Amino acid sequence: MTAHQAFVSRILDTLSRFPTRDGDIFIQRQPHGFDFSLWKLFWHMGTAYPALIAPQDSRYDPDLLGSLIEKYAVTILMAVPSSLKAWCDVLIGHNKTLPASLRLIISGAESLDCSLASQLNHLAAHRDFILFNAYGPSEVSVYQTIHQFRKPPVKNDKVPIGSPVSNTRLYVLDNSGQPQP
Repeated sequence: MTAHQAFVSRILDTLSRFPTRDGDIFIQRQPHGFDFSLWKLFWHMGTAYPALIAPQDSRYDPDLLGSLIEKYAVTILMAVPSSLKAWCDVLIGHNKTLPASLRLIISGAESLDCSLASQLNHLAAHRDFILFNAYGPSEVSVYQTIHQFRKPPVKNDKVPIGSPVSNTRLYVLDNSGQPQP
């Protein structure tokens, strides 16, 4: 169970970390009882911007996801890399770019590889687009580190896990459990 203070801290960090602006529309695709879903619901409520509660099928149907983003001019998407990869494959297959409205993607809950991060930046067609990599187990308030890509990654680069979110310490341990510099 996640402590109330940890959850509130995550929401406050989110509100200060991710750039939102007038006209933003979030898309909510996860079941409402899932911890990641709650974080997103409270985030959008903290901004007073609308959220599109998408049908559960959109979690597994990249064509449906894309059509919802386009139809409702969604600006903010949070998704696991495997879902993003499936959607990128559909876009590439249809010779399309990311919808013009989509300006912020937060990838998390799975490992984001360099080729997918690069592909997303390429599909953004050199416009105002921000990609974040969120890292950490959901058992402790969804994610613990965040990395914003300031430039498209170079092939074979390692995707950074980023720096700790507010009120969080990060310890890197070796195989013996000893702290590393």
